[in-house]
Order: sequence, then C-alpha cells, then structure tokens
Amino acid sequence: MILMTLNDALTRFTQAKSDGSTICVEDYGGVGKNLIIAHATGFCARMYLPMAIELRKHFHCYGIDARNHGGSSAQSDSDANWDNYADDILDAIEQISDDPWVGFGHSYGGAAILLAEQKSPGRFASLYLYEPIVMEPAQGDDRDEPDTENPLSRTALRRREMFATRLEAEMNFASKYPMATFEPIVRDLYLEAGLTRGLDGKLHLSCPRDYESRVYAYARCHHAYEKLNCVSAKVAFVAGETSLDFDISHQQHLSMLTPNSTSTYVDNLGHFGPFENSHRVATHVIATMSEFDTV
Repeated sequence: MILMTLNDALTRFTQAKSDGSTICVEDYGGVGKNLIIAHATGFCARMYLPMAIELRKHFHCYGIDARNHGGSSAQSDSDANWDNYADDILDAIEQISDDPWVGFGHSYGGAAILLAEQKSPGRFASLYLYEPIVMEPAQGDDRDEPDTENPLSRTALRRREMFATRLEAEMNFASKYPMATFEPIVRDLYLEAGLTRGLDGKLHLSCPRDYESRVYAYARCHHAYEKLNCVSAKVAFVAGETSLDFDISHQQHLSMLTPNSTSTYVDNLGHFGPFENSHRVATHVIATMSEFDTV
C-alpha cells in the first residue's frame, strides 16, 4: 500500500492490484474494533464521513472505494463484477489488521461485504447491511450473463458526465433525485471525491456512466443469496422504513435464511438513508452492534 495524507487530516491508502487496477482505502480514525464501510453504486466512501465521525467514538473506521469509484481505478468492464469488490475488501482489511472486523455495507456495498464474509468465514465479527442488493434468482436466470437491459443500467447510460465548474455540478445534483434528498455535507463530499478534474479543466464523474451501467448489469451475477446459510458473522439486515424494493419484508426474508441474523428498519428513511440522515443511521448502527456485543 502507498500512504498519502489529504488536507493533513484524512489518510488515504492506495493498493495496486496485479491486474493493473488500484484500490483506495480512506482512514477516518476512531477507537475500538476496526469497521470498514462499503458504498452504494456510483458513489464513494467519503460520502459516509459524517456517519463515520459519529461511529468512530466506538470503532476505528475505514472506507473503501470500489473499482472506478472515488479514488479507485479499473482496467476493464469485467472489473464491475461484484465479486471483485468483495475480494478488494478482503485484501484491504488483511493488510490493515488480522483481527475480526465489523462491516458496514450499503446497497451494492452491502452485497459486497456479505460476499466477502462468505468467501472468508469468520473474517467479520458482525455486519450491518443497509438494503444489500441480494436477490433470489428467478427461474431460468443466467447468473453468468450481465443484464445490460435492466432499468438501472439503462438509466445510468443517460447520466451527465461532465461539468464546467463545481457550482454547476452542485446545482445539477441538488435539483434531482436522489441527491436532492441528501444532506448538504454528503452532497458536497460527493463533489469532492466523486468527481475528477480532467486535463480539459472540467469535472468528470469518477465512476463513468458506462462503468456504472456495467455494475448494475452484474447485480444478478453474484451468488450471495444461495450462500446465506454459510455466513458465520452476526448480521443485521436493515431497511429504510419508506423503502419500496428492498424493504423490511425483503430484509426479513434474507434474515430467515441467515444464521445469527436479525432484520430491522430505520424510521422515516429510504434506500439512501445513510446519505439522508447520517446521524440517525449512525445511532442505529451503534445500537445494533451493541446488541451484538461488537461495540
């Protein structure tokens, strides 16, 4: 790992992979057990910094950027396979500490953290999974073939990729769902870490729309659902109270298939709850992990 310090406060590690990609891990500090944060598709770890600030009273918090998100890079479209994010998580935490970890995963990141635990049982003491994208395969599904025609993949391809100024980007994101619902500080952290200044002087999405589309296409290709009974960590499957697609009933279903797990929800939040009210989610994480005796 290469160590860099940002603004004399935030420590970033970059890890070069054998396939040429690089993985960025940010150290948010704190005391207690190590906790790693895995983000949702199209976003980046630093957007969870407001939540981490509260969590670090109980945990030493780290955030990891998936390939072609935030400070991480990718070499090919196949890097969008969700198993790669899980492998990168395991590689990163192994370099930091051999002790059992606590995992926080949101959406895509929730599935990746779960896959990481399934690949290396016992590596995590407990997991807090906020609406992980873990679905029962439909009959006849080809789990090896990315679904490039799913609605999220098609929507991502229409995303605006370039902005002349940070103000222009802020006005664009603040006027549209879902970022219009985010806390201002979270949206600002996206502008800081989710955009990259190009040689043309303009700001570009760190996660290009073509790549984001591929990530969504690979959502059905992982096998976390079929291996839920192999999970040895304590797991909280969590929904936002107002969520529709991955609501509390879906989390209850996942919990029924997973040993040592529970299902719960956070009041008045949707799928993007960690960005909508970081304090409420942090408080819920601490309470849940206290019940697991991992605080």
